[in-house]
Amino acid sequence: MTRHLRKPAIDPQPLRFSAQEQAVVYEARQILLRHLDQNPVLSSWQAVLDYCALTIRGEVERFHVLYLD
Repeated sequence: MTRHLRKPAIDPQPLRFSAQEQAVVYEARQILLRHLDQNPVLSSWQAVLDYCALTIRGEVERFHVLYLD
């Protein structure tokens, strides 16, 4: 018995940004990183998720270990 796998209707494409959009994203990241540097980072679960999204996620994902007390 074989299973028939359906192909997705839309092929995933990498996101492409213009130079202006890349500059806006870069500036937004800088603002958020400054905010994180000036405030307690891990004050809530959402703050942990936001921190990880900003610092770990990217074109090449990195592996980090967070020791949460």
